[in-house]
Amino acid sequence: MLSDIWWPPCRIIRLVGQPIASTTSIMHRYSTNPYDSAQSNCSQIGIHFGLPASSQLIARLVLRNRRFLVATPDYLARRGTPQRLSDLSGHNCIIIRQEDTAYDLWRFAEGRESVKVGGTLSSNDGEIARNWTLAGLGIMMRSEWDVNRHIAAGRLVKVLPGHFSEVHIYAVYPQPSHLSAKVGRFVEFLSQRLARSFG
Repeated sequence: MLSDIWWPPCRIIRLVGQPIASTTSIMHRYSTNPYDSAQSNCSQIGIHFGLPASSQLIARLVLRNRRFLVATPDYLARRGTPQRLSDLSGHNCIIIRQEDTAYDLWRFAEGRESVKVGGTLSSNDGEIARNWTLAGLGIMMRSEWDVNRHIAAGRLVKVLPGHFSEVHIYAVYPQPSHLSAKVGRFVEFLSQRLARSFG
């Protein structure tokens, strides 16, 4: 089975690489273009944050996920804690650049709220951006599964916790899949792994 991993953090990649069963093999290929799979002749599964735009792909939910604003207690002590979204204009917001999205526009409440942000740091690598945040360099918007352990340890705190976005994680594959049984087993495995590790 070919597993295309589309824009996932490295912790998810490591989980996918763990064995599923002796009868199933995985060849992993990291891709920045999830829609190549729809034209492929082989069965591929992608891990996608949010529903894909392509109608040629089937999406199955594997983990519910929210994105929160977080910062270190030290940063907030130095710069102050925002009380409303408009206060973010006075803060160093650490920006993650992904795909062709408006990376400096943070959206909340399923797109009903948004705020344009700016700062001195941006990256297309979420792990680097998270490490900058842990170093007390600014505020970032990040998935709860990636920051919950840091919040529990007191290294990060939520900023404006009433404002978040829901960006669930889906397994995505072309239709029809000629390996539907294997695809189903892989998706079930992935869902259980992610729920146990991050849910």
